[in-house]
Amino acid sequence: MWSWVAQAEDARFTVHLDFTDAGVAPPIQEQVRQALPQLWMRLVPASKQNNLRDVHAMSLLRSIHPHGLNSDVMFHEQRVWDLLQSRSLPYIPKPPYMHVSLSIFNTVGQQEGAQERLLYDELMQEGERLGMVLQASAPSLSFHVQWLNDVQFYVSATLEGHTPLRQQNQWASGLDAMQQLQDIMRDMLMQVRDTYIQNQRVASEAPPQPQVPQALHRFHLHVDGLQTLSAQVVFEHALSEDVRVQLLIPEKIHEGAIDYTVITTSAPEIWLEYWFDDRGMTASEGLDGWLAQ
Repeated sequence: MWSWVAQAEDARFTVHLDFTDAGVAPPIQEQVRQALPQLWMRLVPASKQNNLRDVHAMSLLRSIHPHGLNSDVMFHEQRVWDLLQSRSLPYIPKPPYMHVSLSIFNTVGQQEGAQERLLYDELMQEGERLGMVLQASAPSLSFHVQWLNDVQFYVSATLEGHTPLRQQNQWASGLDAMQQLQDIMRDMLMQVRDTYIQNQRVASEAPPQPQVPQALHRFHLHVDGLQTLSAQVVFEHALSEDVRVQLLIPEKIHEGAIDYTVITTSAPEIWLEYWFDDRGMTASEGLDGWLAQ
């Protein structure tokens, strides 16, 4: 498990530019022009940023501090808010605070430390690009990745233990599975960030907080009889679609069987046995959780 915690202030209106690779810094006006899209990425949903392509970057400039092949471009906060309000565009009035963690497991349930370090660093960079602040006391955002084989994986993102984002990749010849995983995780991070978007009419209010269920039930589920990947996918889709299931995570894969961690809004003893019975299977509760076959 990798996690990163830091104290930070809202610095979204300051954009750092690095021209080391180019070997030369462009003129000041060009630097400000290059910095503006980075500001919009932090404040405005991606689907609305095209509405700002005609904005003259220098009109929003507060100051710029060049130093060698680097520059810090500072935009005028009130001018930016006034512009977004005048165009009736949704935006994020305050930086989203998160405490991010990441766990990756291979097909036999072992953690993949090298992959965790690589992808975790990329998540941190993406969070900064999206204007997020990472802090210990912030809402917990947990990513869980389970490799099903060499090219297929299951990934979930859970915010404060509820309303997870879940996805299993669709791999085809020629695709890079690791790149797919990186793209999916970046997209999930943006989806979480975008829950803080507000319109100018409520910009003075605090960012919306997730509605956490009053009671959640977490239990272990061992399912026998999943002999093929297609059988596993069909089962996981069916159970995940049940309105009582908040989270279904494959934890360990055996030959013909899989162990899951399940989080539900209703106690499993009330309904789980009947759910499996409707599908021609049996389920019973044991000392270590539930067994289905």
